[in-house]
Amino acid sequence: DDYTGEVAADTTYTTASSVAANNTVILYDADGEIVDLLGFGAAGEFEGAAAAPNLENDGKSISRAAGEDTDENNLDFTLQDTPDPQNSESSF
Repeated sequence: DDYTGEVAADTTYTTASSVAANNTVILYDADGEIVDLLGFGAAGEFEGAAAAPNLENDGKSISRAAGEDTDENNLDFTLQDTPDPQNSESSF
């Protein structure tokens, strides 16, 4: 709710809390099927050989590296020092 940038949200995260470090985020479709899974830090569940980098400090974000999903979290995602919000209309 505190975001004041120019990228319009086209979906929302439905919790009052931030995503904790060393965690897994799972995206489901309307039928309850897993669409994507992102494990980061010391998460016990992730796609591929290793988890993506951890969110160690406030104000950082994890972004998809090349706009592709290869099912390798450690390769598909990078840690960003400055958050760069995107939506489904964003180019990668």
